[in-house]
Amino acid sequence: MSALGKPLDERSPERSALADAIRRRDAATARITRITEASEKVSVWEATEEVEQAEAALKEARKREPRTLVARVLGDSIPSGPDIEAAELALADAKTSLDIAQRTRDALDGQMRAAEEELGWARSSVRDAIARVVHSENAANAVLAEYAEARREVARLREILALLSGRNCVPAYWDTVTFFPPSGAEAPWRTALAALESDADAELP
Repeated sequence: MSALGKPLDERSPERSALADAIRRRDAATARITRITEASEKVSVWEATEEVEQAEAALKEARKREPRTLVARVLGDSIPSGPDIEAAELALADAKTSLDIAQRTRDALDGQMRAAEEELGWARSSVRDAIARVVHSENAANAVLAEYAEARREVARLREILALLSGRNCVPAYWDTVTFFPPSGAEAPWRTALAALESDADAELP
């Protein structure tokens, strides 16, 4: 039984190819979602702020050091705050975190570009596979036959009207192009093609 609900051996090669294309597109879509979620967890801005804060703390520690040294010698209370060594270590850690965040962001950007390109190809593959399903099942034959018959009828009527027009028996502008409002006749096909986007076993009109 296929993931889309039909025994695999009952599918035509074209519908099997469509099912594969749908899986490829869905996998590409899911990967983009995962990359997007991962990107939201990486904040270069926050890491940059932490570096700036660590730099400010180191600057304060250097300003405080003379008073700290004197206080130790005199036995006075030592000013609060990290010493220079601790501030330097904190700054080094913050810079490392920023570097990792930047490299991670760049790597995720590269992965996103690749995933978006893959999604584009996958979507194209689905569209092509749907077209092959329609062709292989001759699904549009009835519409084509109806269209051909309508054109023959139009040609027949045009011959008559051309004769009558030559004798001034019809209004002068009988052949003006007329635009008719949409009838919605394509709705079943639009629905069917949309269904095939996600279900390789969807029926055609």
